[in-house]
This record gives sequence, structure tokens and C-alpha cells, in this order.
Amino acid sequence: MRFLFFFIFLLLGLSLQAQRFTVNVSSLRARSPGFAQTNWLHHRGDHPNGADPKLNDSSWTTINPALPLDSVPVEDFGGLAWFRLWVNVDSTQVNKPLCLVLEHEGASEIYLNGVRLFDFGTVSADPEKEVRELPGGRPVAFSVPHKGPHLIAVRYSNHQAMTSYDDKGMRTAGFRVEVRDYEEYLHEYVVVTKVYLTILAALGCMFFVFALMHLMLYIAYRAKRSNLYFFLFALSFSLILISLMVNNLSDSPDVAGYGDLGKVLFMPFLFFTLHLLVYSLFREKLPRILWISAGGTVLVAVLLFVHGELAFITFMLGLAPFVSVDVIRNVIIAIRQKKEGAWIVGTGMTLFAVFLITLVVILIVGMVAGGVNIGADSPLGVIILVLFTLGVISIPLSMSFYLARDFSRTNRQLEQKLSEVGELSAKNIEQEKEKQRILSSQNEMLEQQVLERTAEIVEQKKIIEEKNKDITDSISYARRIQQALLPTPAHIAALFPEAFVLNQPKDIVSGDFFWFGEKNGLRFAVLADCTGHGVPGALMSMIGHNLLDQIILERGVADPGAILSALHEGVSQALKQKQDNSETRDGMDVALLCYDPAKKEMRFAGANRPLWIIDGSGALHELKGDKRSIGGLQTEEARSFSTQPVPLSGAVMIYLSSDGYADQFGGSEGKKFMTKRFKELLCSLHMLPAGEQRTRLEKAIGDWRGNREQVDDICVIGIRL
Repeated sequence: MRFLFFFIFLLLGLSLQAQRFTVNVSSLRARSPGFAQTNWLHHRGDHPNGADPKLNDSSWTTINPALPLDSVPVEDFGGLAWFRLWVNVDSTQVNKPLCLVLEHEGASEIYLNGVRLFDFGTVSADPEKEVRELPGGRPVAFSVPHKGPHLIAVRYSNHQAMTSYDDKGMRTAGFRVEVRDYEEYLHEYVVVTKVYLTILAALGCMFFVFALMHLMLYIAYRAKRSNLYFFLFALSFSLILISLMVNNLSDSPDVAGYGDLGKVLFMPFLFFTLHLLVYSLFREKLPRILWISAGGTVLVAVLLFVHGELAFITFMLGLAPFVSVDVIRNVIIAIRQKKEGAWIVGTGMTLFAVFLITLVVILIVGMVAGGVNIGADSPLGVIILVLFTLGVISIPLSMSFYLARDFSRTNRQLEQKLSEVGELSAKNIEQEKEKQRILSSQNEMLEQQVLERTAEIVEQKKIIEEKNKDITDSISYARRIQQALLPTPAHIAALFPEAFVLNQPKDIVSGDFFWFGEKNGLRFAVLADCTGHGVPGALMSMIGHNLLDQIILERGVADPGAILSALHEGVSQALKQKQDNSETRDGMDVALLCYDPAKKEMRFAGANRPLWIIDGSGALHELKGDKRSIGGLQTEEARSFSTQPVPLSGAVMIYLSSDGYADQFGGSEGKKFMTKRFKELLCSLHMLPAGEQRTRLEKAIGDWRGNREQVDDICVIGIRL
């Protein structure tokens, strides 16, 4: 039955849209033969005079401009072509407002007697420059000043024709065109479009409200899963209607394609949720037959992205009839078994069938009678719309009424249970009083036991506090050792006179560390963010600090990328990470720069950390490091890191930072500080002296954090050159 509903819905929508393109062209005559889709002249590729009425087009081939891909090879089209049609206009059409109505998925330029009337999109021989656009029923107005032959020319491109043919199952690469009376068509176009979109919007909103209402009911009482299934059913229907609106409102073929995709993608899910809903209403347990429905839904969804036609056939001939028949079967069984509320659901489906049959009869009578006006501005059209709307809402309303009735019945049962609970509570109170009298005699003994237990807890608390003090003292001493390894302010100033370091450990010891040194006239600055923080991070920082001493000061490695590669090798060996049974994944992210004061040159290498440069104009430039860390899980034998030159022009401010500053939670909404806000802060401070910048950065992060806990170690290095 849902299959029939979907069919009549599409039939009505198409019948409404078809009114826009119904045209009487008896007064227009082509040279030979009449005005038709098959009588156009075609020229493959571009032509400079394709719109010129004086052009000799006798060598042009006759073709159907719709370019049906099943009969016209796409090579004959080539992605860009000219199409010309000569029409004879009689005296009744002279100076009469007419219009062309086009349908296509490409881009077009329309000419009348060599005069350009209108463009849909941008026609181009270059697929990259082509902009496709859907005409969407918009008319191209024109009039002819005299009777006789007139030339309609169309320059048309559609370089994605084969893509649409393969992916969407589109059968035509070209365009269809009709000639209409302008005022008559404009009236129909505006009226029908408004009515059609109003129906879609109203029904979409209605189903969306149904979905939200039953979602709230499910949240309030989760034992009733039928509310959840109805939420999914109504939401699916709402998304289908939204997809129809997107398909009708969009001028872009790609966006309209998403609307087409949404209609087909949500339809099998709609049937599956309906199947779930009916079984949840009348069965205590969901049967295994639903696995067939679920498998069919997944199969249609997968086929939709593989072969659109096969997906549609599978849905129309497989899933839709199977679910429809099984749903009707279950409703009939429930009515025969006189299950609570089954007649409500059955009534909704019966009303839908009555409305459906009435619509079909009207359409059949209209076709037999040779045509009938079912436009939105006709009485019969209004009747059809009313019947259609009632048919659409009959099943959802019956489902909602059933679920609401069931919810009310559940509440009445709960009230009855509460009354019974009240009576039982009164009896329990009397029993509880008796228990209290028995327990009161045991209170003295329990109080004595509590005093003894409290004394034991106090003693254990003292022991724990002493052990905690010993641990804290040990970590505090470790902090002094870690601080002694870090470069002193005097050592940093000797290498970079205008520099600062902001170092704020999360715990007593830190997993972030910085390293400054000089070798063979080259000056180095390193900032590293080790895995974790606290004691584990501090141990990693000690390893990293010692390895940098060995690599740069002892071995004399000067290239930043080579230094990071050697550091990676050292960390891997120190933690035995290359062994097959190694479970250590610890490592570090590093930003390293090397400055040659004699040549005024700087180089940079990074392992998951960037370098930021702010020039004299206040513009911030970012050099991103390699997307790999030092140490960690070993998936290759060696890791190489690239060395990047740092552009220096005039006075610049250079910053290195761990991720602790940007990741700190705070502010009025408790969100992260974020890298973007951190960069903006640096740009606002870069002209200040280095010491003042450090103070401002420390205050900014403190104000941002407020009373919240610091989430990670924070380390920022700033150097002015």
C-alpha cells in the first residue's frame, strides 16, 4: 500500500509539473517538417556564426536536441554543439508575447534571429569553465515583429553528460524546448509552483512535527519503542519531502541531483521503519522477517551508489511490495485477533485506499475523456489536492491517534498501580515501625563499632598523608633537577637577546621542555611537547634534552631535519620501540629552528608542530611541520623530516608553541582557547618588548582559564630578529 502511495504522490507531482509544459504549437510551422524535437539542425563543436540567420546550414545534420544517449552516441555531441530550428510564424502570432520553455542539465545560450535572448549557466568548451544550470521552468520571453521564417538557435554544452548517464541513469544529454503563450504560461507557472511547493512544505512540516512529538514521547517513556519507530518513519517522510523541495527549488544540477538522491535514499528506509512500527504495535517481540526488510533496505542503499536503475528496480519490485503486503497482512491479523487499537490503524489504511482509488478513477476518466484540467486553479484540481492531502495524512494520523491512545491507557494503568502501591506502602510503614523498634536496641552496639572503625580510618588517613607528602617532596625535588637542566635566562639572552619563554607546567614537573644551544656559529632553539604530562612527561623530557645535547653539541648535526630524524632514532632506541613486543608508544612533538647570524638565514623543521612568523606589517605566516611525531608507534624503519627555509625580511617576530595554550578550556562557555584565537593574540602583541609579551600571554591564559583546571603543560617561545 505504501508503494501505491509513493506512486500516486509522484504521479500527482508530475501531473502538476506537466501543466507548465503543455503547449499548442499548431500556429508554428517549421520548414520541413513541423516544429518537433527531431527536426533541429546540429553542428558538433563551437561555431562563430552559429546564431546568424544568413549562415548556410545545409551541411548541418538533423538530430533530436534531447540527445537520447541510448540512440545518439555521446561522441556525436562532443560536450558542446550548436542547434538551429527554422519556424514559420503566421499572422496570428506576430507581436504576441511568447516564450520558450527549456529542460536540460547543461548550460545554454538562446538566440532568436541572431539576437541573444537569455543564458542558463555559462556555456564553454572548457569543462572547468562550464557552469551548468537547471532552467526550472523559467520562461524565455520573446515576440516576433513579422510573419514568415524565424531562426531559433541554441548554443549548448554539457560536459558531464556521460557522468550523469552512468551515475544517475539520465537518458538524455541535450535539451527539450517548447513554445508557449507567455502570459498563459506565466500564470500557470506561478500558481502551480506555489501550490506544489506549499503542499510539500506543509506536509514536510506536519511530518516533522509528528517526528518531534513522538521522539519526546519515546524519551519520556523508553519502554514504548513504537514511538521511536514512528519518529524514524515520520522523519524519513519529512526528509523525502524536503528532498523534493530541494529538487524543485535548486537551479544547480548537482544540488538537484542531491534532491533526487535523497528521495530514493530515504524511501527504502521509510518502508523499513513502517515495517518495524507495525510489528512493534502488535507483537511483543520483533520477528526474524524484519531481517529481510533490513537487508533489502541496505541492498537498495548500496545499489543506489553502484547502479541507480538496478536500485530502483530492486525497490519497486522487491522491497516495496514485500513490505506493503506484510504490513497489510499484520494489520488484518491484528484486527481478527481483536488486538487493542488495531481497528484504528486499519481505519487509517482503509481511508487511504479510498482516497487512492478516487484519485485513480479521476485520472482514468480524465484520460478516457481526452484530457481534464486538474490545475491548482481549477475546481477539480482543488478536489484532487484535498483528497491527496487527506490520503497522505490518513495513515500518520491513525498511527499517532493509536500511539496517543496507547499512551493514555498506559497512564491509567499507572494510576491504578500507584493506588495499589499506596495501600502496600501503608502496610510497609507498619512493618517498618516494628523494624525500627528492633533496630533501636542494636544502635548502641553499632555506635561502638562505628567509633572503633572511625579510629582505624583516622589512623589510615595519617599514614596516607605521610606517604603522599613523601611522594610530593620527591616530585618537587625532581622539579628542581628538571629546572636545572633547562637553559637559564642569561644563556637564552646570549643567543637571542630579544626573546622570552613562557613555561607553565600542569603538574609539579612538566612534559614540555625547551632547549637552546650554539654550535659552530649556528644558534638553535627547540620546543618539545612530550607524550603526557607530570612524571611520565618529565622523564620523556629528560631523554629528549640529553639526546639534543648529543646530536647538536657533541655530534655537530646542523640540519634541522637531520636533527629531528636523529632524535627520532634516539627516542626509539632508548624506549626499545623497534622491538616486536614493545608496548611503549611514547614520543614527542617538536619545533626546531636553526639561525645563522652571520648570513642572516634561518631554517626550520617540525614534527607535528608549526612555526609562526609575524613580519613588520603585522602579517602572520605559518610554516607547518611534518605530520609525524618523534618516537611513538613504529610503522617504518626510519622517519625523515624536511628542512624548510624561514623567510626573513626586516624585523620579524618568531613563535614556537606546544598545544597546551590553544587546548586550554575556559571563557564563559567553557570552550577551548583554539589556535585561531592564539594567533590573533600573538599578532596583537608582537610589537611589544619580549618581556611584556610574556606577561600579557600569561595574563590572557589565566583570565581565560578562570577557576578551571589547567588541562595540559603550556610552553611558548618568542624570538625577535
